[in-house]
Amino acid sequence: AVLPSFSGNHPASLDLLFVLAEWVTERAKGEALLRRVRLAIVTVLARQRDFLGALTLLDDMQKSNGDGVVWSLTGLMSLELGDVARAARAFQEAEPLLLLQNNQTAVHMNAGLLLFAQGQYELAIVQFDAILAAAGNVENSFSVAATNNKAVCLLFTKQLGQAV
Repeated sequence: AVLPSFSGNHPASLDLLFVLAEWVTERAKGEALLRRVRLAIVTVLARQRDFLGALTLLDDMQKSNGDGVVWSLTGLMSLELGDVARAARAFQEAEPLLLLQNNQTAVHMNAGLLLFAQGQYELAIVQFDAILAAAGNVENSFSVAATNNKAVCLLFTKQLGQAV
């Protein structure tokens, strides 16, 4: 259902995902599957830069099963919209839930992004470095994002040599 989105056809993906969500709901296939479909919808909405639409769905998901991932995504969408205060509240809600799942990496990423949005680049670098230290030599989506985010922070702090 998300494949059309990869070629830029976001409306087709959304149509398929909403049909899938309805099918899952009607057949009581379980909350976990519905959650995955809803998160896929959030992803497609974010790809087409409909952050308000994504936040609306995330708000609804928080009512039924607000977990660390949902709260983190709420924070990310809020940052995209420039609502730093809402992002801070969402990341604060996410942190204990993520720690229960032993997901310290996501906690560091959320903190780093929030600090970056607040203009606290040196403190953001510390958070991104924590992600890189935990990853070691293993490249994953968090380590790649942390590397890029750290480089941007280094540029903002005029540490051009280290940013490259």
